[in-house]
Amino acid sequence: MSTLLQDFSDKLAAIMPEIGSKRLPSLLLSMLKSLVPFDNALVIHYYRNETPTVHYNDIPPLERESQIDIFINGAYLLDPFYRAAVDEKQSGLHRLSDLAPEGFEKTEY
Repeated sequence: MSTLLQDFSDKLAAIMPEIGSKRLPSLLLSMLKSLVPFDNALVIHYYRNETPTVHYNDIPPLERESQIDIFINGAYLLDPFYRAAVDEKQSGLHRLSDLAPEGFEKTEY
């Protein structure tokens, strides 16, 4: 087994006992951040024709309320992750750069 795969397997095994606990999302994200760099993470459940539910986010507290409120109050309709989940019925772990249309990062969204 490759070193990276072994490292991932060891770290994942260490958090498996937390399945079902409120600590699981933060432990899982900490584990993933130790393996792959990323800016922030959200765990969101998208529903067709309903407001999404944010189950976890690691947005800094001073920015969290305004960003999450704006998102829940309608910005999610433009979100490439929402579009992929609802329009294309994709689930899973995705990168913005893989889903967003060209020039999306230059928008105010």
